[in-house]
Amino acid sequence: MKILIFPNKVLFLKNKLISYNLSLYFYLFYLKINILVNKGIGIALPQIGGNRLLFILLNKINKYNIFINSKILWKSNLYISFYEGCLSIKKFYKLIYRSKYIILLFYDVNNKKHKLFIKNKKSIYVQHEQDHLESFLILNKFNSSVVE
Repeated sequence: MKILIFPNKVLFLKNKLISYNLSLYFYLFYLKINILVNKGIGIALPQIGGNRLLFILLNKINKYNIFINSKILWKSNLYISFYEGCLSIKKFYKLIYRSKYIILLFYDVNNKKHKLFIKNKKSIYVQHEQDHLESFLILNKFNSSVVE
């Protein structure tokens, strides 16, 4: 499973809940390979052709944070900006304004529910990957400026 590149229509399909079966571990394996090979910070399953609600982030100590069937419950009205790139859009960066603080509801690999308060850069990364789960790319963001 390789990363899909814009304008691939699969990137814009409606995504479904993850089922807890062997396919979950298959998906995680390919997400981990792709994030390492492509030197990414995060990757969502729709970026490799799976239309399910799953993304991973690589943290500061090279461990994976796994987010299954996630949903942002709350976003602050305080914003921060960051030049974002995307593994599905080659050589394209865009200044995006995102909420500085969010609350994320998600499940782990053991199907345990979590509610997490996330701030600063990690908030940006989570919102970016959550956009993929909702079939949006940074090209769709209007509150921004473009650098190519």
